[in-house]
Amino acid sequence: GRNPALESLNLLLGLAGVYLPAPFAKRRLDQLVAVTADAFQSPAPDVRGMSYRESLAAFAVFSRDCAEACLSLPDGAAAVRSRLFGSAQTIGQDLRREFRVATGQDVASALRISYKALGIKFEGAGYGEVVIPRCLFSSYYSGPVCRVMQALDQGLASGLSLGGQLTFASRITEGNPRCRAVLHPPPSA
Repeated sequence: GRNPALESLNLLLGLAGVYLPAPFAKRRLDQLVAVTADAFQSPAPDVRGMSYRESLAAFAVFSRDCAEACLSLPDGAAAVRSRLFGSAQTIGQDLRREFRVATGQDVASALRISYKALGIKFEGAGYGEVVIPRCLFSSYYSGPVCRVMQALDQGLASGLSLGGQLTFASRITEGNPRCRAVLHPPPSA
């Protein structure tokens, strides 16, 4: 018979997947800029008066420059990755509440919506394989920079899923046609 729990489409996620309000996207980008600046212990770029696209480009350049600087220091990237992960995990937990995320499918939908706001195309239906065929940041980041910044993706996925992991197998920034990853459920699931 029917299983209403499996059939229940999360209405908020469904609506956000169709229409992403500009204030939501702007608020998320501002949050991302702030936590990234904090993680790198660097002043945030001033994006006042910029269009959303210009703000996104400014964030890409800022995060790239900060990541390159931290990669030149011994063990510089480890502490930054840890701070990026922790901050993004908190954002993921906030989004989990805001979007009423309950299932692996909801986690993937919330990631798709969050990434859409950042110029990243995310393909995944739940826990399991994930493909990112297009990423705005791949035109700014090198492979090593991407490996630092992926802590944001991993923290967001962990917060949304209450402990799940996002592990990357290949990256556009390392010459691959797309990023491939696996979204693992939390250990208790």
